[in-house]
Amino acid sequence: MPAPSLLSRGPRVTLPLAARQRRHRAVSCHASNPPPACGLGSPQLLEECGEIDWRSPLASSSSSSSSAAEPSTSTSDSFPVVALGKFDAMHRGHRSLAAAAAQMKPPPGGREGTDPGSSPPPPVQPWLLSFSGMAEVLGWEPRRPLVAPCDRARVLGSWAPACGGVAPRQRIIPFAAVRSMGPEEFVEALTTGLGARGVVVGEGHRFGRDARGDTALLTRLCGERRGGGGGVAAEVRVVGLVRSFTKDVDGVGDCGGDVVSSSAVRDALAAGRVAAAAALLGRRYRLVAHVPAAAWEAALAGGNSLVVPDSAFLNQPPRGGQAYSAAATAAPAEARPVGASGVVDLRDVDVVFSGSDGSSSAAFAEVLLPPGTQWPRLPGDGKGGVRLTLDF
Repeated sequence: MPAPSLLSRGPRVTLPLAARQRRHRAVSCHASNPPPACGLGSPQLLEECGEIDWRSPLASSSSSSSSAAEPSTSTSDSFPVVALGKFDAMHRGHRSLAAAAAQMKPPPGGREGTDPGSSPPPPVQPWLLSFSGMAEVLGWEPRRPLVAPCDRARVLGSWAPACGGVAPRQRIIPFAAVRSMGPEEFVEALTTGLGARGVVVGEGHRFGRDARGDTALLTRLCGERRGGGGGVAAEVRVVGLVRSFTKDVDGVGDCGGDVVSSSAVRDALAAGRVAAAAALLGRRYRLVAHVPAAAWEAALAGGNSLVVPDSAFLNQPPRGGQAYSAAATAAPAEARPVGASGVVDLRDVDVVFSGSDGSSSAAFAEVLLPPGTQWPRLPGDGKGGVRLTLDF
């Protein structure tokens, strides 16, 4: 099944340094110069910073709603607790860090600067603090993320039930801005600059230049600031690693108590074991594509087949050379979150990736509707491209 020439893989695009040093903004599918649009989740949950303003205080906003789809964005003062990590896959281990951050309690005595008991304690707001541009700075081979950038807010919102009804938020900091910081300087920025009142890390976490800081040093440095060093970190909590014993649907691939990690998720996808990847994530693996208008028009011309070029996928596809079942949605690329007008639930489809390794060498994927059905027309007929989501 040869790939149509008009769907050949496009070149990788690297933004210039000036573009990566943009001002602090909320990442939104509808902001200026946004990441590829997919309209998933609440953009208020995700912040991306430039190298100048990443030290700005964490926004005083809390989410008290138990609804993952529509978290509250109250502007009341909050008690920000930061979880540190890469958060590439946003897997079960990462969710456990967010849950631990949400469970941390403010110290007794009401809000800072008030008499004990004169006011209720501020609501806890869990934050994920992660870093962008690590591959470029460290010379790693570029690879696609495990979560499409525009899908991160949806995942954050889905964690609200695990976090006491509070959707965690995420701030992404340029790695180049912190790479040279020693442990003491980093903790100073974390507590005094960002205003973190608590810090959560996983077992074995290292930080600071050359990874010189460990959890014991983090606890000591934050404790010194709590004792009058000018910072505000109230507590450090170290969370044990999450392990998985789950087998996939075929009864194979027992993780045997292996640590849940982003590398394990990548390995599962590279092996074509999407059920094992879902077990590690705690949700179905979602692949997001921005389908070119030409490909969508070809699908509308007839038949039940949609051919998607590999370059259209915003995150890592599973292994090529085999077929998968997935639940799909399609919407105009500029559509608002799923559930809005114009978003079509396609339910079950079959997906076949070409090549032997969908993460690197596949030229295209073919998405097949059930026999006898055709691809639906969308508002605007997909002339601006189509956002396609595939849940495996």
